[in-house]
Amino acid sequence: MMIKDIKYDQLQDLEDSCDGEFYGNFLIRNEQIGKDVIVLNAPFWRVKDKGIIFAEGVYCNCDDKTGDLNPDWAVTVIYKDVDTDKFNPQDFVYFEQDPPSTAIHNYFRCISEEG
Repeated sequence: MMIKDIKYDQLQDLEDSCDGEFYGNFLIRNEQIGKDVIVLNAPFWRVKDKGIIFAEGVYCNCDDKTGDLNPDWAVTVIYKDVDTDKFNPQDFVYFEQDPPSTAIHNYFRCISEEG
């Protein structure tokens, strides 16, 4: 699994470019999203000055009648920062339908309101 390090002020450059490499996909299935699935496009990005890891992908809804998974919207998934060898893509703390800079901003706003 690849986790690349960046700083928060580099997010806009990341969103404006693509390095053209394909790193693989990860399927996220857990009780938070029920029968739905999130397909993440690696690499994962560690935002060193914010203490988080994030990845982008596609949220897929499960059709209750057929069981088919249907791509629905682009998603950013956020994780607490942990050592790479302890990182588990299933253990996210937040996700939303926004680009990384917006999702990260909203995540920190959300946790500051909780705390």
